[in-house]
Amino acid sequence: MRPDLDPGAPLLAYGLELRGARALQTHRARLAAERTDEPELVRWRKEYTRRTEWFLEHHVMISNFRCVLELALRETPGVELLNWDQGQETWLRVPIPVERAQFLRVAPDARFSLREADEVRHFFLEMDRSTEEHSRLLRKFQAYWWYLQSPIYQRADSNSRRVNVLIVTTGQQRMLNLIRTLQLMPKPNRAAHGGKGLFRFCLESDFWVTNPASVLRPIWRTAGSSGTGREHQLLGGS
Repeated sequence: MRPDLDPGAPLLAYGLELRGARALQTHRARLAAERTDEPELVRWRKEYTRRTEWFLEHHVMISNFRCVLELALRETPGVELLNWDQGQETWLRVPIPVERAQFLRVAPDARFSLREADEVRHFFLEMDRSTEEHSRLLRKFQAYWWYLQSPIYQRADSNSRRVNVLIVTTGQQRMLNLIRTLQLMPKPNRAAHGGKGLFRFCLESDFWVTNPASVLRPIWRTAGSSGTGREHQLLGGS
C-alpha cells in the first residue's frame, strides 16, 4: 500500500474477500465453542473490498494504536482494557438545545475503557489524517461537547466524568491547527465538567510498537497548552 511513500520499507495492508471472512468466522466459532461462549462476529461487507488507499491507511492507523495500547497494558500491572468497540454501533446522535430541534452525530473511530485499581476511565478515539476541513472539525468538537455534557451520556455511564476524547494526527503543524481550532471555538454552554480539557491530542509518531509503553507516557496535549510540550499521560489526572 503506497510503496511510493517509503520505497525502503513499504507498509502492506490486506483486505478480506468473502471466503476469507467466512474462514475467519468459522475459526472464531471454533474458539468460542472451546470456551463455551458466543463467537465474536466478523463485521464484513462486500463494499469493503472496494475501499480506497485512504480508507486502508485510516484503518491501519486505528489498528496500530490498538496494538500499541494492548502491548503496553501487558507490561503494566494493575491496568486492564475492559472493552474496545468500533464501527457503526458506536455512532450516536445528540440533540442540541436550540429553538428548532437539531442533532449532531458523534461517530468515533473507536471507544474503549481502561480500569486501574477501582477506577474506570473511558475514551473516544479519533484518527485524523489531515483530510477534514475547518467546518467539519468544529462540528466534531461541538458534537462531542454536547454529547459528553448531555443527560443521555450522564445517565448511561456512572463514571461519566472520567472521560477523554483522544485525537491522533499525522504532523506537528496539523496538531497545532487542531488545538488552535478548539481554543478559538466558542463554548456551546457552560460545561458542568471537563469542557475543552476533555480533548487530548498527540502525533501518530509519538507512540510505536517497538516501545509500546510510549502510549501511556505524557504525550497528550490539551487546548490549554502551547501544543509543543508533553503534558498528560493516558491514565491519571482528571
